[in-house]
Amino acid sequence: MRIIEARGPAGTVAFAVVPLPANVADSMGVTQAALFNASLFGYTALFVVNHDQIRGWAGTRATSQVPLVSLDTASVFRPYGGTEDVLREAGESVLSGLVERWLADLNDHWRHPAGKVPGEVELRSAGVPVAFTTIELQSAA
Repeated sequence: MRIIEARGPAGTVAFAVVPLPANVADSMGVTQAALFNASLFGYTALFVVNHDQIRGWAGTRATSQVPLVSLDTASVFRPYGGTEDVLREAGESVLSGLVERWLADLNDHWRHPAGKVPGEVELRSAGVPVAFTTIELQSAA
């Protein structure tokens, strides 16, 4: 699992990249472990990025089983080269690269105009910050 941290004025949002289908990650306890670790680090929000879903939990609700935001991975990553075929076989490096491209687009709007980045409306509606000063790979486990 890799963690990408996006830091900004409203706090730090972490993206745990888990190259498995969401149901497999859940059954193996990987998602719950990521949520537990997020609560220790005090992230503003935590997202678990799987082959098929991007699910987000915010602040103190990070231990809840019900995500605040749930997005289809292929729909979000398609503009950055993340087709269904690519995602099905994607490992940590490919998923991490897609997350970094998406976050850069959310922050800088290099590919889409403001309000048109895939998932942006859902993130803003859920109160998740989308303005970052740094985006970096924090750890690789």
